[in-house]
Amino acid sequence: MDIITLIIVVATVIPAIYGVIQLVDWFQKRKRFRKRKTTLMLSRDSMQENSGSLKIINFTHPLTSKNLRQIQQLLNQPIGEIVEIKTQLDEDEPFDEQIDKLVNKVGFSSQEWQTGKFLIHLPGFAPAAAALLAELHGRIGHFPAILRLRALPNTTPREFELAEIINLQSTRDSAREQR
Repeated sequence: MDIITLIIVVATVIPAIYGVIQLVDWFQKRKRFRKRKTTLMLSRDSMQENSGSLKIINFTHPLTSKNLRQIQQLLNQPIGEIVEIKTQLDEDEPFDEQIDKLVNKVGFSSQEWQTGKFLIHLPGFAPAAAALLAELHGRIGHFPAILRLRALPNTTPREFELAEIINLQSTRDSAREQR
């Protein structure tokens, strides 16, 4: 075998070996991804079965029985629990720590945050609402759905009705398509 033939053989064999290694690596990654995807699907299924009923976590003014009926009608499901958290923040102190304490008052475990069905009634103060959403996203793993109430015109005392339920995760996912 002359030197040119040997160089051609080596030049052919080395890329072939490298290609086989990459192919094996690709199959291993694909297998792990498929296993992870199955796990996620099982988790979602078990979450739907085990998450229980809808919980409203209210960080602002109390909801009326009329508001609760409107929520049940819109979602076509009963409300299982309403967690009232009195929200009064000290503007002279950092919000991060105060929001962490507020969310801890809810009393849910890590698993409950990650598997529960929640509607959040945000405080009206925008910086507090933003900090609260960041905290909840970290605990839940996605953005929660929130309530939006609107004032009824010409009511004394002032009355509010359910305007909509905003699925913030859906809003976020749609916005990602604009990037």
